[in-house]
Amino acid sequence: MQNVTFSFYLPMETFFQNHAYMLEHTNLPVRRALMDSIDWSYRLIGIRGPRGVGRTSFLLQYAKEHFDVRLRQCLYINCNSFYFQGRGVVEFAGNFVAQGGLVLLMDQAFKLSDWRQQLCECYHKYPRLRIVYTTTSVPQEGADDDELSRLARTYVLHGFSFREYVNLQTGNDFRAYSIEELLNNHEQILKTILPKVRPWQYFQEYLHHGYFPFFLESRNFTEALLKAMNNMIEVDVLFTKSVAGNNFTVSDIKTGKKTKNPAPPFTTSTLQQEASRKLNFQSQRTMRVAQELYEGINLGSDGGVQGLITYMRTDSLRISAEAQNAARDYIVEKYGDKYCPENPRVYKSKASAQDAHEAIRPSSLKHDPQKVKKHLSTDQYRLYKLIWDRFIASQMEGAELA
Repeated sequence: MQNVTFSFYLPMETFFQNHAYMLEHTNLPVRRALMDSIDWSYRLIGIRGPRGVGRTSFLLQYAKEHFDVRLRQCLYINCNSFYFQGRGVVEFAGNFVAQGGLVLLMDQAFKLSDWRQQLCECYHKYPRLRIVYTTTSVPQEGADDDELSRLARTYVLHGFSFREYVNLQTGNDFRAYSIEELLNNHEQILKTILPKVRPWQYFQEYLHHGYFPFFLESRNFTEALLKAMNNMIEVDVLFTKSVAGNNFTVSDIKTGKKTKNPAPPFTTSTLQQEASRKLNFQSQRTMRVAQELYEGINLGSDGGVQGLITYMRTDSLRISAEAQNAARDYIVEKYGDKYCPENPRVYKSKASAQDAHEAIRPSSLKHDPQKVKKHLSTDQYRLYKLIWDRFIASQMEGAELA
């Protein structure tokens, strides 16, 4: 068997940058119910589930809720990266701990060779480190009675429940009820739900596409579903079955760095497209809500009636110098100097653009989405935050991907 020598090294800084980028750009529209069922104080936690149920988003949601990215106490890594093939994660975990790391989020841990043994080694070697890992739902021979099964607490992540789907589609926040509550108090529960929503109106949609979260990201749901199923059968199952008892040799690895520049601020068409993809809004709904945000929202003691966005019918990517400077100041204050490019980003409009108005952006960065949320309807808040995030991201430094 040929020995494998890796001649490349990625500094920890690269992983932290990727972590920050993913937190900033991953859409997390629904807080999963499993989040409140896990004892997060445990040192070794496994999240098991099939492809398409949102394992990666679940890890990022946990990181976003519990850790300030600037403190670098929590780090997301994808174990399917070539960086970890052959070198493993034990040494990497040690470097992370040495820099003050507390929680390591390991996505697709099963893609590592001897991954179960490596996790156990990390558990014994770094007593201050907590590890949360994701793995496939494909059963592994002997996994029910090995050391990892005794050390780790494993939870199963399912797709969206009907309750989660209704919450997502309506902007409500209905909680989960126990069987006992439903049997003993169903009339009162109905009285809290029916004035707000008619659940049966969403049931056929849920049966068709509501279980898998990727319906939010793909316009062709059937194609995405078939792709997830094929990947599970052709990749996860075969990979899991073939890794045991086989040795692999990595003969050559080529590495490099890519810079991914942010998307420009919204025009009318791109706003409609992104609202459809991320919020499941039809164009008419998007423009109606945008019109409300443009015409003005009563912020009460926070400023009276204020238009929160610039004019929403535009094909221009132009941004005023004043707005650019405000965005740069905001980025430096909230994220630090390294996330603000040396020069303001300028985007070129199409030659056919009329350029009568600026790109769609917040009218003032004084109106942070969280600060004005109490004055907005659910649709208004979701669309305003989408516009806000896109504008701020458009003026940030590009992400460096290994």
